[in-house]
Amino acid sequence: MATNTTRTSASNASEVTPRKKTGKRRMKKQVRRTLGGLFLASAIAVAAIPVEQTTAKSTSTEYKNETVNLVRSVHYTDHTNYAYETMGGSGVDTTWRSYVPYIKSDEQIYVDETMTYQFAFVPESSTSTDYYAVILGVDNSAIDGFGGLTIPDTLDAYYMYTSNTSKGGYCAVNKNGDYLYYLTVAQITDVVKGDSYNTYYFSQKAHDESVKPSSASDFGGLDTTSPANQVDEVWTIVDKSKIGTVPASVSTGEGTVFGNLTFGDLAYIQSYVEYDTTGVYVDPVYDDTDPSVIVTPGYWDGEWKTKTAYYPLTPNMQKTYVPCYLDNKNVWSPSNVDVDLYYWNDTSAPALAPATDAENKFEPIKDSTDSNVQRVHDAVVRYIGMQTVQPELDSTSHEATGYWTVTPPTTNDADHDIGLTEDLSAETTPSYGVFYNNG
Repeated sequence: MATNTTRTSASNASEVTPRKKTGKRRMKKQVRRTLGGLFLASAIAVAAIPVEQTTAKSTSTEYKNETVNLVRSVHYTDHTNYAYETMGGSGVDTTWRSYVPYIKSDEQIYVDETMTYQFAFVPESSTSTDYYAVILGVDNSAIDGFGGLTIPDTLDAYYMYTSNTSKGGYCAVNKNGDYLYYLTVAQITDVVKGDSYNTYYFSQKAHDESVKPSSASDFGGLDTTSPANQVDEVWTIVDKSKIGTVPASVSTGEGTVFGNLTFGDLAYIQSYVEYDTTGVYVDPVYDDTDPSVIVTPGYWDGEWKTKTAYYPLTPNMQKTYVPCYLDNKNVWSPSNVDVDLYYWNDTSAPALAPATDAENKFEPIKDSTDSNVQRVHDAVVRYIGMQTVQPELDSTSHEATGYWTVTPPTTNDADHDIGLTEDLSAETTPSYGVFYNNG
C-alpha cells in the first residue's frame, strides 16, 4: 500500500463567520484531524463521503457554538468524465471538484485475485489515456477486527468462468471481458487401457502358402514399395496385444524393425507371412513323352514363415485450450510472466479441445495491437469510487453468477440539483458506501 502524500477528492468547504483567531484555528484542526485519520496511509483518491452538520465550540465562554456546513465534492455527470455536477443550477468552485471517474452502467466490473475487491478499469478523465483501478466494492471479511484494511497498489482482473451452463473457478480476462486461455498439447488417454498412439504399418502382400512360389513377386511379405500401401492407425482399446517391446535382436529371417527403434522400445507389432528362399531355383520337371507338358513347376527353394514387424509409436497428441484459472496461475503465468494467451473470438461456446476450424477461432493476444484484448493485470489502484456494485443473480436459481454490475440509481439527494445526465446516479447515502459500518 502506498504511503505517499494523500490525494483526496473529498474537498470540503465551510461556512464560518470569524469570531476569534483561536476558534477558527481550532475548527480547522478538528476537521484536519478527522480527514487525517481517514486518509492517514492512503494515496487513493476517495469520493465524497456525506456528513451531517458539525459544531465547533470556542474556548472562550463569550462566544456561542458555531454551526458549520461541510459541503460535499461535486462529481462528473457521466462516464465521459468531462462535465461536472451543479448546485442549485449553478457551477461550483473548481476546488470542490472530485477527480474520481464516473463508471458507466455497462462497464466491466472485475474481481481481484484475492476475491476481495470489485473494481472497474477506466481512464481517469476525458483527456487521459492512462487507465486506473476504481474500487467499487469490498468483501467485508477482509476487514480485520480493528477496522483495518490494506489496499494493494495493483490488482489483476478475473471473472467467474462459465461456458454454456458450466461454472468453474475465476478466470483471467481482457478489457473486453473475454476469458483468456493458454494452449497445452497433451497425449490423448483412453480411459480403459491407457494412452493412445498414432502408428503406421505396411499392408501384407498377396500370397499363396499352398505352393512354393515360382517368382519373387509371389514371396508375400510387406508391401513397402508405395506410400499408398502404408496404413495409419490409432491404437486405442481395439487390440492391446499389438503393443509390445522390441526384442534384443531381430534377424532378417525373423522380422523387420522400422524407424529408429532399439531394444526395449515400445512398438506396434504386426505379424506377416513371407517366403524365405535359399536362393536356389529348382527347375520344372517335364513329361518324358511330351516335353511341352510340365509335370512339376519350377520354384524357388525355401519355406513360408510367419514374421514380426516392429513400428514406432507416436503418442496421439491433441491441442487443448485451458482457461486461465486463478488456481493454476503458476502454469500460465510462471513468475508472473505470461505464456502465450488466447481469447475465443466467436459468439459460440468455446471449443477447448477443438477441431481445426474451431482452433482458428482462438486468437492470440501476444501480437495484437488492440489493447482491449490484452489481459487486465497490475491495474494501479488510484480511486475508491462514488458508486457501488451489486452481484448479478441467475434469473432461475437466483444465485450469484460471479458477475457484478454498477448499483442502480437512487434519488436520495433532493437537496441538490446535481445535474446527472446518465441513468446511474452518484450514490450519496452513507449506508451505500464501499466501507460503510466496516471500521
